[in-house]
Amino acid sequence: MFSVSDFFCGCGGLSQGFKEAGFSIKAGIDFNKSFLETYRYNFPEAEVLNLDLGDSKFLNEISYSDVIVGGPPCQGFSLTGPRNIDDPRNELYLSIFKTLKKVKPKAFLVENVRGLMTMWGGQVFKAIIKKFESAGYNVNFQLMNSAEYGVPQIRHRVFIVGIIKELKKIYKFSKKEFKKDSVRPPQPENKSINFIFFI
Repeated sequence: MFSVSDFFCGCGGLSQGFKEAGFSIKAGIDFNKSFLETYRYNFPEAEVLNLDLGDSKFLNEISYSDVIVGGPPCQGFSLTGPRNIDDPRNELYLSIFKTLKKVKPKAFLVENVRGLMTMWGGQVFKAIIKKFESAGYNVNFQLMNSAEYGVPQIRHRVFIVGIIKELKKIYKFSKKEFKKDSVRPPQPENKSINFIFFI
């Protein structure tokens, strides 16, 4: 069973997905102690690390996992935000890059808002991909809409997946389960429910 460490873990959304897929959740890492209290409750089997991933000293506390996953803060990239290229949070993805360089996991996954792909005419995204490739990984990415994969919510996210080059593999994303035109709010059976929100 492959082990997973979850960076910027929050309450553990990515960890839950990997757990349901059969992975062993080894660690959750976040700066917010309140988030980690929830994470500890959700994943009592995992080590919980309260670390500032913007400070390179965090590397002293990181041990090997087969897979590194993370959803770095997205406020600087989001289409609904100011999209400030100088937002210091934009560089927090580097904590994952530094970890790849140090512990050489078999694979990694990074999730973020679709605005990451268009920031500064797409140059920021290209630089991020090259950065991960330079760490020794075959990298693939895809913009995905959760509703096209059976999730009752319209949410667009870009997923970046890398596999260490020694394995000589490139990750292939799953095919869409639903066509875009078929994705629409269902009609509630309970007539007392007047509306459904889709974020």
